[in-house]
Amino acid sequence: MKEVRDLYNEIPCHIKEFAKMPYAFHKLTHDEQSLLYHVYEAGYKTATPVREELVEELNTIVEELENVIAEIRN
Repeated sequence: MKEVRDLYNEIPCHIKEFAKMPYAFHKLTHDEQSLLYHVYEAGYKTATPVREELVEELNTIVEELENVIAEIRN
């Protein structure tokens, strides 16, 4: 998983310029960095249950496909 600073640094410069934000993460104030960390963490916590549900669904599909393959081979 990428770090917040890496994600921030990947944002195109023109977008940061429009938002009046520094081009590099290390140039952000402590408060700005803290805000981005909190937003990132909140997004990650929200995405985790969805990710887990997707993994469960994919595992179910794998099991069903394995059953179909076994039936075809017999």
